[in-house]
Amino acid sequence: MIVTILTGSNHEGARSSKLGAHIASLIDAEGHDARLFDLHQRPVPLFSEKGGADDNENVVTLKQWVAEAKALVIVTPEYHGSLSGVLKNAIDYLWKEFDGTPVLSASVAGGAVGTSSLIHLQTIMRNVHAINSPEWISMGRGDDFDESGAPADERSAKRIAKACAYLLSMAGALAEF
Repeated sequence: MIVTILTGSNHEGARSSKLGAHIASLIDAEGHDARLFDLHQRPVPLFSEKGGADDNENVVTLKQWVAEAKALVIVTPEYHGSLSGVLKNAIDYLWKEFDGTPVLSASVAGGAVGTSSLIHLQTIMRNVHAINSPEWISMGRGDDFDESGAPADERSAKRIAKACAYLLSMAGALAEF
């Protein structure tokens, strides 16, 4: 099963990018094909309803990866109580591609938790007809990653693994439906 992971930070070394990479390793370890699309490494131009970026290599790849995915993980830093602007911009290119696809939302916040961005992200996913996983991942200040890229805290690692397993189970059940 192809699972596309979209990370929405715009700077090098972001914890949201580290979380996306860790999730990709968990999904790969389960025998699935995790594709990590990091918006810092692959930026997309500003969206316009009038078009103009349909031939942009990053936009073309992003649309293709999301359309081919049987499940999605979207990871955002929480900026001022919401998802990042670069992530929202990328999502605006994808509204058709999300239809009927299960999505796991994840957030990395500078404060205690990132639930505001998760609520916003799940609302957006509902409006583009994606299927929200009832699990989500919220990492706050103090949740960090070790040298290998794994969560430094064992409780966080277990929580992330559980949410990923639930998404894979959900996507598998929907594929049979």
